Amino acid sequence: MRCPHCGEPVKPGQERCFACGEKIRARGLRHESTVDYRIFIVGGLLALLGVVGALVIIFGARQQHTRSTPKRPRVQLEKTVRPVKRVDSVATIAGRKGEIQRARGKLEKIYARFEKVKSQVIGETPTPEQRELMTQIQREMSVMNAKIMEMSGSITLEKKKQLQRELSDAERKINNLLSQFSRAPKSR
Repeated sequence: MRCPHCGEPVKPGQERCFACGEKIRARGLRHESTVDYRIFIVGGLLALLGVVGALVIIFGARQQHTRSTPKRPRVQLEKTVRPVKRVDSVATIAGRKGEIQRARGKLEKIYARFEKVKSQVIGETPTPEQRELMTQIQREMSVMNAKIMEMSGSITLEKKKQLQRELSDAERKINNLLSQFSRAPKSR
C-alpha cells in the first residue's frame, strides 16, 4: 500500500504518512454513506396518501353519478316494451341440462345393472323367457333414451313435466323387468 498524496510506501493500519505527514485514511472515511432512510419512508407515505385520496375522489364521483341518474318507473318501462315470445333464461337452460344429466346418469346405472344381472343369470345360452325379458328391457331403455333426447330439445313446461313422469315410469318398468330377469329360470 502507498500514500495517496506522495506515493511513499506505508504499512497497513498507519494513519499518517511519515514522508509527507498527510492523513492516509482520509479518503477511506469518506466512503461512508450518509443516507437518511426517514426521507424514503416519508416519501412513500405521501405517495400512498395521494393514491388513497385519488381513489376516494374517483369512487365518490361514481356514487354521486349513480345517485343523480333518474330511474324510470317500472310501469313506464312495461308500457314501452312489446310482448316478446318467451325465451328460456340461462338458469332455466342450466337447470334443464342438470335434469338431462341426472336422467342420463340413471339410464347408465340401469344399463350397468342390466349387464351385471345378464352376466350373472345367463349361462351358455339364454332361455326363451330370458330372451323375451332382455328384448323388453332393451326396448324400454331405448324408449327412456328417446325421452331424454326429447327433453333436451325446446319444450314447454307442461311437456317437461309429462316427460319427467314418463321417464320415472320407464325407470320403474325397467327395474321391475330387471327383477323378473334376475328371477327367471336359468339354463345352467
